[in-house]
Amino acid sequence: MITAPLLPNIKQNTSKKNSANEIEKNKQAAIVLLFLIIANYIVAELAPSYSFIILPVTFVKFLSVLFQFVEVKHAHILWKVVSILFIAAYIILLMIFQFLYR
Repeated sequence: MITAPLLPNIKQNTSKKNSANEIEKNKQAAIVLLFLIIANYIVAELAPSYSFIILPVTFVKFLSVLFQFVEVKHAHILWKVVSILFIAAYIILLMIFQFLYR
């Protein structure tokens, strides 16, 4: 029998209560994401120079998608740290370039 040691060991949710709870969390996260997308759009259209508001909201959206829908919350701590460092570096670089080329 061939095993795959690199695959994460994710516990299967067989309980209906846990499954319903996860569905409710997904719904709430999706609604929050929609509001954040609309808020980003409004801020970007009304005041494009307010990137210091848009970028942190983007950071929150990325993390919520990453942990709620991609389920990195069940992954190894290394993937959590790498994901957070990636988005932090991305936002920091965007802010640097925005202030340099204003």
